[in-house]
Amino acid sequence: DYQGKKNLVLVFYQGHLCSVCGHQLEDFQAHLDELRKLDAEVIAISADTPEDAEKTVGERGLAFPVVPDAARAIIETYGVANRGKMNIAWPSVVVVDKQGRVEMAFADPQGRRLHFADLQPLLRKLSGT
Repeated sequence: DYQGKKNLVLVFYQGHLCSVCGHQLEDFQAHLDELRKLDAEVIAISADTPEDAEKTVGERGLAFPVVPDAARAIIETYGVANRGKMNIAWPSVVVVDKQGRVEMAFADPQGRRLHFADLQPLLRKLSGT
C-alpha cells in the first residue's frame, strides 16, 4: 500500500505488556507529524493478538498502524524472531524506502531501542530534505 508513496519505519516490539516498548512507541507518536513531513509512515508490529494490539493503540494513544502478527509471519519475513522467547520479535526497527528497499535494519539482543532522533538523519536523506 505504501510502495512508491512513503518510506516506512517498521517498529517491531515485544508486545502489549512491554513497558519499554510502549515508551518507544510513544516516542514515535510524539514525532509523528515530523515523520510524515519526511514522507515516512510508522507501522508497529508484534506477536500480539488483535485484542492486545488494540489495547496498545488505546493505552498509548497511537495514531499509526499497529499490526498484530500472532502467526509471526511478518516477524519471520524480516528475520527478527527471538527464538528464545517463543519467536516474538526482538526489539528492532527496519526502514524501507519508497521503492521497497531495506535502507536500515537494527536489532539489539541487549534490548536497546531506536527512537525518532536516531532515524531522523536517514529519513531526511531519503526524503531529500
